[in-house]
Amino acid sequence: MVNITELEPLRIVQITITIAIMLILLGTILFIDYFKRGDKKKQLILLITPLMLLLLALLVIGVYEITVVALNLIEIWLFIITICIMIVTISGILLSEHLKKDVNKGIFLGVLAVFYFFLFFIAIKIWVDGIIQYDSLHLGSTLGLPALILVTIGTIIVIYNEPKFTLYHGFSAGGAWIITFLNVLLLFSLSQEIMKGYSGWIHALHIICGAMGLTFGFASALFGLSGQRRLAKVTGYTTLGCWWLAYLLGFFIEFTNV
Repeated sequence: MVNITELEPLRIVQITITIAIMLILLGTILFIDYFKRGDKKKQLILLITPLMLLLLALLVIGVYEITVVALNLIEIWLFIITICIMIVTISGILLSEHLKKDVNKGIFLGVLAVFYFFLFFIAIKIWVDGIIQYDSLHLGSTLGLPALILVTIGTIIVIYNEPKFTLYHGFSAGGAWIITFLNVLLLFSLSQEIMKGYSGWIHALHIICGAMGLTFGFASALFGLSGQRRLAKVTGYTTLGCWWLAYLLGFFIEFTNV
């Protein structure tokens, strides 16, 4: 088992913030019917505010982490593009009223498409260049954290006002799924020597949680498109839980010798 007291201070902060976020999300989902009442929306906003601050804190730490451990310029660009996708998506949510005009919506979709194009371009380039010899690419802060922020915000907005934000829930949750899928693919671009360093039961649980999140996320999208709202919500919440648990487990992998 991992001795928490031996972890780096930064990791302890990240783990603490992650657990706090998971608890807030769990409470929100458990009492979702309460918060959906019109007169209780203010309480939901009060709960969302510290959640957003905690997500921002994780992102700031992630930016610092990338500047310290990134060993290749292409990895930095991968992180920048992912952050741009996250910012554009969140901006679309905040400016949803202005995006009702076809022109504005077209600009939003165009900008988002450009960033996704570059995201796929970088991922393909990594594959074409062959197996990489460094292990910092598959990091929670590089792709996992932006995806988590997107799927979390996508969940919150649909709880707050489902009719208004259904489309943007699709943009955020769908974007999170795409980024996570690329994150998994890029894991296989690591060398066998580096891959052996990630062996162990905690990493196995990390992989299982990530894979379950991808599977349930895809199922949630299908259920949503087919109008099966209850099944879409259940699978969506399962995706959220699996990915946050995978992210939390990721902190312990490098500190566990099993």
